[in-house]
Amino acid sequence: MPNGHVTGVFDAQGSNYQAICSCGWLSSLSFLEEVDLLRAIHAHEVSVFGDRR
Repeated sequence: MPNGHVTGVFDAQGSNYQAICSCGWLSSLSFLEEVDLLRAIHAHEVSVFGDRR
């Protein structure tokens, strides 16, 4: 398994954003704030790789 996932953030509809990951994960919600989507991407990474602090 790779050390990280390659993710992308895209404009979905109007002012909404969605994300996709190279592992096949796709955000199931469109987020109004890009920062909320970045939190969802971080939660996805922690759930896959654990907390690496």
